[in-house]
Amino acid sequence: MNMKLLSKTISYYLRHSPEEADLILTSAGWADTLELLDALEPKFPGVSVEHLHQLIVEEPNARFELSTGDDQIRAHYGHSVPVALPVASSSPSILYHGTSPEIADLVLSGEGLRPMSRTYVHLSDNTDLATRVGLRKSPSPVVLLVDAKALRADAGVVLMNPNDGQVWLADSVPAKYLARGPRVKV
Repeated sequence: MNMKLLSKTISYYLRHSPEEADLILTSAGWADTLELLDALEPKFPGVSVEHLHQLIVEEPNARFELSTGDDQIRAHYGHSVPVALPVASSSPSILYHGTSPEIADLVLSGEGLRPMSRTYVHLSDNTDLATRVGLRKSPSPVVLLVDAKALRADAGVVLMNPNDGQVWLADSVPAKYLARGPRVKV
């Protein structure tokens, strides 16, 4: 089974188009696991809960979560459909965002970071992940530093950390809380 394609397909259904798989998401983004498996079966014959566990264990970015008992599954982040994710009670004082040099210039001189086609702005708690994200946009990415402490205090921005992991989410990040990080060497 092509696990990369399976992961992309599940991401698409749980993040962007649950109706294409006849899934109904709860307000927190949970879908019925058996309904998802039924929707995946035509493209991935024999797909099982064990394959979902394998994806969760092997996926470095912790994209999915199964509920206790495996009866529900959700994507942690990346949604373009509305979901209510848990709010973090604290965060690192600095977070990071990887992007292209051109976008970095626009972000720093303009409105800051906005979610664009997604529901939230994606931030990370380390420069390695931010660099990997930036490489998707440019062969010479820029890592922006986010003053998360001031952002929360001054702007009252809510930060979410849906999987208690490296990815953090915000509705937006105004430019005054951003700075260009040191040059990235790849």
